[in-house]
Amino acid sequence: MMGVQLTGLGVIVALLWIIADYWEWTVPEGLGHKITAWKRKSYCSQITVKFTNQESIYRQEQFAFSLKRFLGEMERKMGLPVHCEIELWGEQDEYTEEELLYLKCLNQSFSGFTWSIQERIPQPQLGDQGSS
Repeated sequence: MMGVQLTGLGVIVALLWIIADYWEWTVPEGLGHKITAWKRKSYCSQITVKFTNQESIYRQEQFAFSLKRFLGEMERKMGLPVHCEIELWGEQDEYTEEELLYLKCLNQSFSGFTWSIQERIPQPQLGDQGSS
């Protein structure tokens, strides 16, 4: 009996799928506004600031403390949480286990900050001002 119900439901879904392709479905205006507001809220719920830092791994904590006040002010003014992503230049295998463990500890110690190792040096983008 269950198989018959599922098969019947499958046929109904297939028919609706085919028919819906030919009909235009409109969403009530009030519901449309609610959906739009929900999408804005979910997409604009955080600001991400990205840095590429060339300093030593052991100077990253000092760098984070210097940014913390600035990011706090930015959160208050914008009214949104600010997340900071810091990329370090170099290859993963260049760093010792101790340095990688230190980065892991930094990621756990500083909420709102994420450190990662960028595998290659970024190439200048079109429009970047380079030195001549």
